[in-house]
Amino acid sequence: FRVTSRLEGRQDPVRRIDLSLENSQVASSTEPAAIANAILGYLDRWAFESEPADLHLHAGCVVSKTGAILLVGASGAGKSSLVLHLSEGGLGYATDEVVKLDRLARVEGLRRPIAIKRQGWHVFEGQFDDLAAQKLLTFRDRLRRWSRPTLRLHSVSQSLRAPAADDSVVATEVSTRFVSPRELVQPEGLEPWCARVVVFCERQHTGVVRLQPVSAAVGVTRLLAHCFDADRLGREAFERLLRLAASATFVVAEYQEGADVVAPLRALVDTAVERHAAVTRVPPAGSTGLRRSPRTISWVIDNEVVIAEKSSGITVALGGSIVPLWELLEGGVGLDDVVHSLATITGESPALIRHDVSGALEDLDRHGFIEW
Repeated sequence: FRVTSRLEGRQDPVRRIDLSLENSQVASSTEPAAIANAILGYLDRWAFESEPADLHLHAGCVVSKTGAILLVGASGAGKSSLVLHLSEGGLGYATDEVVKLDRLARVEGLRRPIAIKRQGWHVFEGQFDDLAAQKLLTFRDRLRRWSRPTLRLHSVSQSLRAPAADDSVVATEVSTRFVSPRELVQPEGLEPWCARVVVFCERQHTGVVRLQPVSAAVGVTRLLAHCFDADRLGREAFERLLRLAASATFVVAEYQEGADVVAPLRALVDTAVERHAAVTRVPPAGSTGLRRSPRTISWVIDNEVVIAEKSSGITVALGGSIVPLWELLEGGVGLDDVVHSLATITGESPALIRHDVSGALEDLDRHGFIEW
């Protein structure tokens, strides 16, 4: 990259910044933030295009000896501050911005300087020497709350969007400073990690810390809204998040300051690892199959019998959790994706599963439970 600046206007001159790549101008703005975002956007796009088989999430990530903790939330929820707090507590820093999932849904972070907004400066000033020294990385900008990733490198379909109320632009200008990854705890090893806990960060001002477990269905659908390239991978993106959910516990964390939730999260990671180890087992031969009765559809998945009552909905067993099909469909997951995934898990014919699922959908529609 090459960055140059020039003055525009005679009476009230303003400084315009130009960004060039290989002798071609790729961005021009009077706002340094726009140039910084353009540079980060290109770096992310190169990473995305060089790893087309990976799924990328807008999330922070720290790593313990037993696995990864993903931190997901809108801008302003305190993800970056929480990443710093957890790293100070001994967890390894992976990223505060972009997480990639490989084909086995193992987690790696795209490492970059951590962006700390003005409201978090008082917490870390003095702890990281370069926070105050990085004047060139300080800029003023409007803060956009993310209901989905703002990097439009691959469009996200409307069905994956979070409520529009979270899509507003905050008028107040804020300043951002960056913390070098070199100042943070380094993770042990370079291999990808299994996700053990996925935390949806929600800042509140009551001073009460609350960790509220949510179902795998809620977790998967919320994660879909934070995928950069879900539309590019299509069905595979959904299946990859299902694989992640099989090893992870999903929680909503409500807190005022990131430091307050560090200890509960550390305890939750240990508990989640123990729980997962207790329920993981190799299913006996022939334990996967499909059985039907007049009023129910039953899948046997990894030795767990899952009964789908036509009178109340279809459920899927996933990593010890029961996933209501309706939560997936309402979150924007297509019926074709669900049928294909069930066929992959059970080994049954997609046509047979579609016939049974469609019959249940029609029954529920006929009785007014859903509109389909």
